[in-house]
Amino acid sequence: MQLSNGLITAKFNARTGFLASIQTADASMTVDMSFVYYGARPHKYYFDFGGDHRSGAYLFLPDGDARPLPTDKNTFVVISGPVRQTIIVKGPDEIKMLQHVSLDINTAHLNIRNLVDIRSQGNFEAAMRLKTGIVENDRFYTELNGYQLIRRKHFAKLPLQAHFFPMPGAAFIEDSAHRLTLLGRQALGVASLRPGWMEVILDRRLDQHDWRGMSEPVHDNLQTESNFRLVLETVDGPPPDAEPTTAYHSLANSILAAQIHYPPIVMIANRLDSATSAKVPSEVAGLAKPLPCDVHAVALRTLSQPTKYASDGQRRTKPDNSTALVLHRYGVECRIQTKLSVSCLQMSSSNTIDIRSHFNDPILRVQPASLTLLYTNNHTDLTHLEILPMELKTVKIKF
Repeated sequence: MQLSNGLITAKFNARTGFLASIQTADASMTVDMSFVYYGARPHKYYFDFGGDHRSGAYLFLPDGDARPLPTDKNTFVVISGPVRQTIIVKGPDEIKMLQHVSLDINTAHLNIRNLVDIRSQGNFEAAMRLKTGIVENDRFYTELNGYQLIRRKHFAKLPLQAHFFPMPGAAFIEDSAHRLTLLGRQALGVASLRPGWMEVILDRRLDQHDWRGMSEPVHDNLQTESNFRLVLETVDGPPPDAEPTTAYHSLANSILAAQIHYPPIVMIANRLDSATSAKVPSEVAGLAKPLPCDVHAVALRTLSQPTKYASDGQRRTKPDNSTALVLHRYGVECRIQTKLSVSCLQMSSSNTIDIRSHFNDPILRVQPASLTLLYTNNHTDLTHLEILPMELKTVKIKF
């Protein structure tokens, strides 16, 4: 049982319906997906390292290794069409799981959507686990605050909970030949507890508080959705540094991460009268041409005139004919040459951007500013903005 589009082939377990392996034109790898759960440790009658606390809103203190959720009642259906192929799995009853794994035309990644509902459980933490073929000399990285990735190491002397780290949007595991990246739309906890493993916490439900300020159990659960993109890439050799601390996405993965975090907002009107519909343009283009593919527009925000405070206590402000533009240039992993799924412009050899040429409306001035616009250089009018890899730059644009 498989999904395939010519760029990637994903094979699934015929008994459980879960992912079993991924194959691209350059690589093939076992990716054994399963779902597990952790319990909460009981009270202790003695105090050792960590005291007598239990899992709660802030603390993760499991009662041992994760236990697998049963898959004997799994059912699934495969839907195949010219644009998208999908396998839908009804999983373990304990978490009322419904999983969609889809593969779109002309894409080299899998879309994973999990729906779980653990309101019937107590002291229960559900996780999705991936057992990969990257075992020898594997390196595990997690994202830091949506900006860069840092290497995480496993230490046998530390307890299980010490090996879970925040995953704001991405984590990957690699060796000198392959990299498997998990891009997430939501912030979750992630760990690599064994060589080649990667697991993500999907939802938590705890029956007690952990004496960290909440003073109540974690019982506000609802049906929880989590969305991921899974990408297998070929790596051209080990990193230049034998013990690298930081890492970077490939350019293709940086674009995929931006797509999953900033999806288009579609608004549909039921009915428009003829007068109103005549005023609504059929298309709107904010820019005359797109930015280079390794430059991300973090913010484009209209600024306001100084607030006026009246004697009656009312505050009045008006929008200004200027805007703040914050740009981030990606740092790119040069050992990975994954083809881009979109066409885009390349950054110039001088590492500069002609800001004025990207806007449709005429620009009066482009002023460099501090990141938060606390300081603005009013004596400079930029024509080209220099931005190096991993830099954040802010400019104030006057129209």
